[in-house]
Amino acid sequence: MLSFFSAALALMTAGPGTSQPIQLVVEPRGDGVQLRVVGDSDHAVEATYTLEVASDAAAGGNRTTQRGRANLQPGTPAALMTLTLGNAARGRWTARLRVEPVGAAAYEEVRSGPDE
Repeated sequence: MLSFFSAALALMTAGPGTSQPIQLVVEPRGDGVQLRVVGDSDHAVEATYTLEVASDAAAGGNRTTQRGRANLQPGTPAALMTLTLGNAARGRWTARLRVEPVGAAAYEEVRSGPDE
């Protein structure tokens, strides 16, 4: 469980200037978990992103895919998407964020829980 919170804290404190201008932030919410796609950069960035989230039957057996396009401005943080899994504590879930910045290499972030 500690690594789950450590990863969330690291993403929240990464701040502008990171090589990954769009990130996935994970925070516990009661019996569930809140997933936020956030953008922050020290230079203008245009990118597309896809968030895929799946949970097993014990956590509701859901699967969703959300896509978007971001035009980030320097020094202007942006909340791009928020998704809450209501009963995530009862089973396993996985979230995969894929970001494709214009003129830069694509990257992915994967989070899952609950930690064993």
